[in-house]
Amino acid sequence: GGVFAISAMQIVHYIHTLEKQSSKPIRLFINSEGGNISDGFAIYDAMTQSKCKITTIGMGVIESMATIIFLAGKERYCYPTCRFMYHQGIQEYMEGEAKNTSNSKREVAESDKLDNICNAIVEEKTKFTAQEIDKLIQPGNFYFGAEEAVKNGFVHSIIQKIEKEK
Repeated sequence: GGVFAISAMQIVHYIHTLEKQSSKPIRLFINSEGGNISDGFAIYDAMTQSKCKITTIGMGVIESMATIIFLAGKERYCYPTCRFMYHQGIQEYMEGEAKNTSNSKREVAESDKLDNICNAIVEEKTKFTAQEIDKLIQPGNFYFGAEEAVKNGFVHSIIQKIEKEK
């Protein structure tokens, strides 16, 4: 589902609850079109600060902010049919005079800051450089499949079958 305040707080709560109950690894399955960036950062922070090792497993689609959440996994896997999408922030969709109002200028500046944080995460967790990320997202959305995700370091490997824990 989407990344919004209610779903984000539920996931953060689950991570903290599981962390208090055990130090066992946590598997987080993701199939999401993304959503609100601030809510996504709440999940990302909870995942990266958890004492438990969190593994992310991609299935279906992982788009927009869900890509950043996916990258928070210490280990990252996906199914062969999983599709990813990453893109530049909201300011690319603002047009003409909307970009020139003082309120919109502040929004664009804030959006640029958030884009920089997201791009830094992508750079840190994958094989992409900052320049490559900028080049990929400038024309719009950047789509890629499971094999390309492995090749570029988004995913550690593609799952053919999940092993049951003993």
